[in-house]
Amino acid sequence: FWSLWRLKAKAGWKWIARGSLSVAGLILSHAMVAVLFLSLFGLYFLISLPIAKNKISYMKSCVLLMLGGFGVSAYYFIHSILERGNTKFQELMGQIFVGNYFATINDLIYSKWGYGVFHSQEGAMSIQLGLIQWLVVAVLAVTLIIYFLKKNKSKTDKSKTALGIFLLFAFGFSIFMMLPPSLPLWKSVSKYVFIDFPWRMLAVSTFLVSVCTGLLVSMAGKFKTVLAV
Repeated sequence: FWSLWRLKAKAGWKWIARGSLSVAGLILSHAMVAVLFLSLFGLYFLISLPIAKNKISYMKSCVLLMLGGFGVSAYYFIHSILERGNTKFQELMGQIFVGNYFATINDLIYSKWGYGVFHSQEGAMSIQLGLIQWLVVAVLAVTLIIYFLKKNKSKTDKSKTALGIFLLFAFGFSIFMMLPPSLPLWKSVSKYVFIDFPWRMLAVSTFLVSVCTGLLVSMAGKFKTVLAV
């Protein structure tokens, strides 16, 4: 995301290389989570393309970034695709996801730490987003309203407001995808991409809140240092 942010302003091999290693790291750490993050970054690319200083250069840089990332991780993901038919993974995991592993809003706000699997009787693992994270989202929403109502908005103000709106929209969608009403959407997506548990989206939600926090600090004016601490 940082690489996309920098490449949007100016092309540079340094950021293409860093972005490529980041993509490779995502794929090698967890393929399912990588699909979720790459979808988010793809959406950000489409939204940021119209405001990029040099659209052609930005597009070329992002293509090279993706090729580099997939190239570095090719020794893993090519085999995982070609040899999937030789494993029982899809057959077994496909039976698990039948809409029984959705979270609730209460789970995401606060859930106790246990040692079992999701919704187990012996005490499940916590899937809460985090109380401070929810607070950050609420404060950012209020801050964006204040910025939006500001009369003399600078170009920087408009850019931050647009980014904030995108982050809150993406965050809201990631939360929605972990709740029961998203089941029809999951059934449609699962025809093409297999994600075992909807709460995998929690990784995306927490990342988005991290970016929201950085944006909120940058919008805090003279209170930047205090808010960061």
